[in-house]
Amino acid sequence: TPVVVTSATPTPTPTPDASTSSPEPSPTPTPSALLYPVVIDGSTGYIDGTGQLVIAPQFEWGDEFSEGLAAVAVRGQGIGYIDTAGDLVISPTFSSAMPFSDGVAVAYAGDPEEMGDSGPAGYIDSGGDWLLEPQFTNASSFSEGFAAVQLDGGAWGFLDGNGNLVLPAQWDWADEFHEGLCWVARGTRYGFIDTGGTVVIPTVYDNCGRFSGGLAPVQIEDRWGYVDSAGTVVIPARFTNAWEFADGLAPAADDQNLWGYIDAQGEWVIAPQWDDARTFRDGLASVMTGNKTGYIDTSGSYVWTPQE
Repeated sequence: TPVVVTSATPTPTPTPDASTSSPEPSPTPTPSALLYPVVIDGSTGYIDGTGQLVIAPQFEWGDEFSEGLAAVAVRGQGIGYIDTAGDLVISPTFSSAMPFSDGVAVAYAGDPEEMGDSGPAGYIDSGGDWLLEPQFTNASSFSEGFAAVQLDGGAWGFLDGNGNLVLPAQWDWADEFHEGLCWVARGTRYGFIDTGGTVVIPTVYDNCGRFSGGLAPVQIEDRWGYVDSAGTVVIPARFTNAWEFADGLAPAADDQNLWGYIDAQGEWVIAPQWDDARTFRDGLASVMTGNKTGYIDTSGSYVWTPQE
């Protein structure tokens, strides 16, 4: 089990309750209101969307913020969660943890000082209390009312929001629902099911990613392309790797394994130039040159120059 499994797709900000919110529409969040992890001299801190350091580097590891909290590893202790002020609000008692989604997060029991040697997984609330006691071999975040869980080291099924197993454990691997579809694997072949558990895109792919903007990356032999929700290949499989779309762009790698960004027609918008690149998150994306990580905006300009 990896130390921490992160979600490639950020959780949307919950809609304010109509009885308490202003009658005027809420403005779209600006990147400067969001925080992103950076590593400086081996420790993780956080910058805002302008590249300003707002939480000093102090953690052994740090994940992205989701629903106002971010999982961090505290040296000599374990994994807990900080708020956007950098304060530890959930004690670092877990051996592994995932971002919050739908108000809950996957956390793994086990010796917190042995990160990576995780015990069973359960679900915690934003106060750090168990909502579902650790009982699963592995688990995914809740998304669109469902969460995939692995039972006793075997097959994966799906829980509903009450913790009931509503889609039987029958898959060798499963992810999260996005845009009503979730990738699943049978053996080494991947496809997609709907929320009723029906296979709507056959398990014929060598790998795949999540739907976003009506498209999902799929691997066909040694190349990646994109399919729509009907399973039609709309961007031919010509990339050596690819991730999900966000902000109208998707990271993809060329024949030299250099990463850039394509649009929904599969055309390069930001030329391939990095050793690794990730999906945009509210206007910024992390990119790597060697062991150094930086952040770019949607024009391809650096907001945070790569460093390690």
